[in-house]
Amino acid sequence: LKVSNFSSNHFFNLQDVCSDKYPELVFTDSNKVSVFALNGKLLYDHTFNSVIDQQPSFYRFSASEQAIGITETATSRIFLIDSRGQVIKGFPLKGKTRFSIGYLRPGQEKFSLIVGGDEQYLYNYNLN
Repeated sequence: LKVSNFSSNHFFNLQDVCSDKYPELVFTDSNKVSVFALNGKLLYDHTFNSVIDQQPSFYRFSASEQAIGITETATSRIFLIDSRGQVIKGFPLKGKTRFSIGYLRPGQEKFSLIVGGDEQYLYNYNLN
C-alpha cells in the first residue's frame, strides 16, 4: 500500500492513535506528521516549524485518550498531538529529547512529563 512519497529519513509506526481499536499508519517526515487509516486514507497531518529528527513517542492516558509526542530538537520544543491532529493545550513545552509521561509516585493525581533540555537540565512538568 503506497499512501504518499516520503524521504529516506522518515519514521514509520503502526499505532492506534485515534482510539478506535484499529492501528493507524503514522509517518513522520521532515517537519510533518501524517496519520493514515489502514486503507490509506489521510486522517490528518500536522506541520511543525522545524525538522523532526527524533522518533515520535506514543502515549495512552485512558481508553479514549491517546497522543503522539513530537520533539523539535532545533527549537528545543516538545509537543503532544491529540487524536484529531491538534496540539494539546499547554504545549509546546521546553525540551529537546524524547520524553516520558507517567506517575512518579503512587497516588499521584497528575501525570509527570520528564524531558531533557539545554545545558544538561532535566525538566519535570505536571500535566492536567
